[in-house]
Amino acid sequence: MIQSGKEHRNCFLLVIGLICLLLSSSQEIFCMGPIQRRGAGNLSPLFNNRPVDTVFSEMQGMVYRDPGRTRNIAFEVLAFAGEHGLDDWKIRMLNLIGVTYALQSDLITAQKYYHQALALSIQTNNLLRKGDTYSNLGALNFLIRNYVDALDNQLEAIHSYELAGNPDKVAGSHCNIGVLYSELNNPEKSLRHFRQAYAGFVKVGDNYGLATVHNHMGMAFLKAGLTDSAMIYVDKACTLSEKDRNQYNLAFAQTLKADIFREMKQYPEAIRYYEMGRTSSEVLNNRNLLCMVELGLSKMYLATGNIHAAKHAAERTMYLADSLNDFKYLQEALEMLSSLYYQIRDYKSSLEYYKKAGDIKVRLSDQSKIHQIYNLEISRLSKEKQVQHLELERNRLLLGKRKSAIIIISLVSVMVVVTLLMVFGRIRHRQKVRMNEARLRHAEDRAKTAIDAEIQERMRLGTELHDGVGPMLSLAKLNLTALKEKQNLAPGRKETILHHTIETINEILREIKNISHNMAPLVLMESGLDKAVRDLAARLNETEKYKVSLDLSGLNNRLDRYLEHTVYRSILELVHNILVHAHGSEINLQIIRNHEDITVMVEDNGTGFSQESAYTSQGLGLKSVTSRVEALNGKVYIDSLEGRGTIVTLVIPCSNNEASWKN
Repeated sequence: MIQSGKEHRNCFLLVIGLICLLLSSSQEIFCMGPIQRRGAGNLSPLFNNRPVDTVFSEMQGMVYRDPGRTRNIAFEVLAFAGEHGLDDWKIRMLNLIGVTYALQSDLITAQKYYHQALALSIQTNNLLRKGDTYSNLGALNFLIRNYVDALDNQLEAIHSYELAGNPDKVAGSHCNIGVLYSELNNPEKSLRHFRQAYAGFVKVGDNYGLATVHNHMGMAFLKAGLTDSAMIYVDKACTLSEKDRNQYNLAFAQTLKADIFREMKQYPEAIRYYEMGRTSSEVLNNRNLLCMVELGLSKMYLATGNIHAAKHAAERTMYLADSLNDFKYLQEALEMLSSLYYQIRDYKSSLEYYKKAGDIKVRLSDQSKIHQIYNLEISRLSKEKQVQHLELERNRLLLGKRKSAIIIISLVSVMVVVTLLMVFGRIRHRQKVRMNEARLRHAEDRAKTAIDAEIQERMRLGTELHDGVGPMLSLAKLNLTALKEKQNLAPGRKETILHHTIETINEILREIKNISHNMAPLVLMESGLDKAVRDLAARLNETEKYKVSLDLSGLNNRLDRYLEHTVYRSILELVHNILVHAHGSEINLQIIRNHEDITVMVEDNGTGFSQESAYTSQGLGLKSVTSRVEALNGKVYIDSLEGRGTIVTLVIPCSNNEASWKN
């Protein structure tokens, strides 16, 4: 039931991201140069006049052992910094509080504090702290598999560090990007970023960062099946962690080493290192690492046929994950129990655990949507600040031109020349003002179209829930109310009502699954555009109301994820328009990809519409498609007449978008 490659990837997913999160946060929060030390002196009364560096060193060590206590101290510092207007320390404490919540797997609350830290860093134009927060957000997005935003956050962090003149801090972001590419099975890019991170950590003498990079490189080689190389790097991580008493990296390295021995089928050694990892994790009181240990033990016992021990370890994982409210590990533990019962041919129990794992996967998807809402708010805030910055730059430019004009007037004695220069400058100024106004209007129109499309998508989701799920929930409630109020019902009647209620709830689950699949199709994320489009066509053909024909060419390899998402969502919008407005019976879908661009053609035999109505209509469908495609420098062509049907063609350049993704 669980594929081995996916097992290995999922086993470490949370811990990888969490280590990267702690790496970036610990470096940024506790790195105090001469300027920071002068500002930190104001905090001394809060710590009974003890040196601030000493207190923060203690907090740095405490955050892994006791996140709750560290958080309480950070809240005190945050309040003090707010009262005295110490914005730099407010940002540091907001980031630290976010780290403590992330350690306890409360990712929603962690992202809330990172959001506040980013807002304050943008407001105060603190590029260094802005880089810190973007790095933390990137690691958090990685945890929820929002890889596009994770990469974008890390690139923003690197950009902010370079603008702030702190190239040494870039190493942490390169480490995070390396982990991301490792998860995306791109070893070439992954190792390139790990090497850049390694060079940066060597330069600043950061043994914590070096141990982390060695752990990740070991994991990358393990995923590639190169167990000897993996063991070399993990041993280096163990040595550095023991030398610096870095309990967190040591626990992670010991568990990773156990996985290597498990892969090599050296089970006694694997058990020994799992036990060492468990002991180190218990010293830290880190239940995330304990989950990783117990899950690894469960897989090893299952591989050796020790079903009882495997079941106990999986149940222990489920208990720890439930106490953390960690849906990711809880899902993996349920999947493991499903596999265990399947192996002993208890198919009923296996199916029950499999269904529970599916329910947890839906909750993970909902959690991811909440994070995406935060990302939208952050993106909007950053864009508003950029507009303000551009306005200030424009004003500085105008002031510089006026000073230049004054100098020219003082030097030039001929009034005719002065007059000509002033006229020429005035004409150029008007032209630039008009160009800037046109650009701003265009940007506002595109932003409004994107927001309108988002509102329309939410309204559509609300309508589907109200019209589809709402009545069935009311029916289930009515049946249950009848059972409660009518105690004297005949057993046969009660059985009938219960049967109908269960059928109604099953229908509700199927409806919610269909809505969730339409909002975030897993087949697109896991298998790519080709499989996603074929799955969409198959589902439409199953309805027997529409005949869908496909012609796909050049989609053998995966595209840039953002490009795949844009094409798929555009196809969904066009198909939705056909189903709602065209009233046709046939849909022809053709996708052709070459080295330069990807062409999508969607044709129907519906009622069609006039070209004028397509551009004057208030509907958001075609506007949303046009906005998405133009954002990738693509073009949209519409060919339709009333009574003849419609052909919509999208042409999006591939090479430019994929090059921007790689850069």
